[in-house]
Amino acid sequence: MQIESDLASWGRIKGDNEEVSAMQIATLNMKIGVTNRIDLQVLFNPYVRTETEIAGLPTEEDDATGQAGLRAKFNVFGNDSDGAALALLPFATVPTDEDAVFDFVTWGMVTPFSLPIGDDAALSAMLGLTRVDNEDWWATSSASLGTALAGNLGGFVELYVSRNSFDNDAIDDATVDVGLTYAPGDWQLDAGVYRGLADEAEDWRFFLGASGRFPVFAR
Repeated sequence: MQIESDLASWGRIKGDNEEVSAMQIATLNMKIGVTNRIDLQVLFNPYVRTETEIAGLPTEEDDATGQAGLRAKFNVFGNDSDGAALALLPFATVPTDEDAVFDFVTWGMVTPFSLPIGDDAALSAMLGLTRVDNEDWWATSSASLGTALAGNLGGFVELYVSRNSFDNDAIDDATVDVGLTYAPGDWQLDAGVYRGLADEAEDWRFFLGASGRFPVFAR
């Protein structure tokens, strides 16, 4: 089993007369390997606090739970060696602070790919399609470079782009992300920042995360 968590993250988006900030605590992704090629994942966001400030009005505050969902990772090739790796990752999530009916299901498929560069670095990329709230299709992609820096300390830089259609006036979401990782063994700490590049993206998001892997069943 592997457990990954955003221990805490905080983001903000600011418009002409409105500013929205959102804090998330203890977002979880629990993975369990069921075969050498397949793992199942359970996602849950237990706490989200949103603050909305509109010029001339009192600040609105909302405390709620976030999304819950399931994912499955099917390893196409690699991931057990030092070479390239490709996987298929279907997923589905529902909101937990309102009626979790099918109208609000967000689902899709992403295809993560990784390619080592020497002994200390790796390129990663992802393409995917997501149907948000069973209404809009979003195409997503990302590319990142991770490298060792000193000892157990590493770093990464990533470009993420998402678009909800191919129309000229479609909504875009794009960020550039940088961070550090510290991995002394079967666990890891990471911290970093996302910087929005599109009008609809959050201006900033800061995060602190942790992950750990441990055996569950005796072989």
